[in-house]
Amino acid sequence: MEEAMTAVSGVISLFSLVLCVATLVAMWKIYAKMGRPGWVSLIPLYNSYVLFEELTGNGWNMLLLLIPFYNIYLAVKIQIDLAHAFGQSTVFGWGLALLMPIFQLILGFGSAVYRGSAYSTGQKAASRVPPTVNNTDDQRQIPPTFAEPMHTFLLQGAAGSYQGRYLQLQSDMSMGRASDNGISFPANTPGVSSHHCMLRVYNGTLYVEDLNSSYGTYINGARIQANQPVPVKPGDRISLGSARETFLIGRRS
Repeated sequence: MEEAMTAVSGVISLFSLVLCVATLVAMWKIYAKMGRPGWVSLIPLYNSYVLFEELTGNGWNMLLLLIPFYNIYLAVKIQIDLAHAFGQSTVFGWGLALLMPIFQLILGFGSAVYRGSAYSTGQKAASRVPPTVNNTDDQRQIPPTFAEPMHTFLLQGAAGSYQGRYLQLQSDMSMGRASDNGISFPANTPGVSSHHCMLRVYNGTLYVEDLNSSYGTYINGARIQANQPVPVKPGDRISLGSARETFLIGRRS
C-alpha cells in the first residue's frame, strides 16, 4: 500500500513538473506573439508590468491590483482584454482568469495570432510619430481591387502605424525601423527590426523575405523562414513581429 502511494505521488509530481514547464513555455510564446521578448514572461512583476503596458498603455497600472476588491475585477478584465487581443471571445478570457494554465497552453501553442489590444491598435498608433514611405509612387487613398489582370501591388495597412493607408509597390522595397527602408516605422515600434523584411516583385508575383529579423515575419499568421523569399497573393496578410503591424495585400490595374 505504501509503495502504491509513493508511486502515485511520484506520478503526480512528474505531471505537475511537466505542466509547470509547459506553462512557462506557453507564456514565453504568448509574449513572443505580442512582439515582446519571450524571457520577459519569466521575470516576476516585470512580466505584469509589460502585460499592462501592452494592454492598457501604462505598465504602472499593475499597481491597481493592490486595491482590495477592485483587484478581483481588474485581474479578470486584463485576462479578457488579453483574450480579445488574440481574437478570442470573452468566455475564453474568463477561462484565462479561472483556469489560467490550461488556457495559457491553448493560447501559446495554438494558432491564435496577436491582433493588438484596443490601446495598441488605436490610441497608441495615433500617438506615434507619423511613419514615412521613401518612394515617389502615388500614395493616395486608392482602394485595392482583386480582379485580374493586375500590374501594381498595394499594401493596405490593417493594423498599426499604417492602419487605413494604401501603399503602392512597383519595385523592391524593404520594411523596418531604419530610415533607409522603403517603408519605415518609428524607432520605438515594438516587434519591428531595423531592417525587418523585403518585398520583391518578380514575373508578376510578389515575394516576401524576412531579413533575419528578431521577432519574425508572418504570412496569414504563420512565421516564414528567414532569408527565404515566399510568394504571396492578394488577400494574404503580412505581419511584422506580431499582428500589431499588419498589412493586407491587394493589386490595382
